[in-house]
Amino acid sequence: NVGILGGDTTPPTTRLIKPSADTTCDEDSISIEASASDNVGVTKVQFFSDAKLLHAVSAAPYLFTWNLTSVLNKTYALTAKAFDAAGNVRTSRPVKVTVKRIAPICRTSPYCRYKSLQPRPDEGQQH
Repeated sequence: NVGILGGDTTPPTTRLIKPSADTTCDEDSISIEASASDNVGVTKVQFFSDAKLLHAVSAAPYLFTWNLTSVLNKTYALTAKAFDAAGNVRTSRPVKVTVKRIAPICRTSPYCRYKSLQPRPDEGQQH
């Protein structure tokens, strides 16, 4: 990568600080934080879940809260991608996060029953 600013070819460094690897989340949201540095300066950090862009931050601290209320229960690979002014880019190592949320399903009664967003393997079977 030949940079725009006087031949800067050094990509930024970046890594995810939060969440830690192999985290299981059963909450409505999760905090995601990255560190990023560069010999000239970081211009932005983007956060991805698998290949989907979740959020971008143009100044430190590089963090945001991922809303999980409409996210399927499964394992996601989170990454951070750091950019510098010369156009150099580096992607962090992925951190696996498993979402296992339980969502309330309220009926007409005053009591709520809880049901996983993903059916249990035995759900629907007669006992």
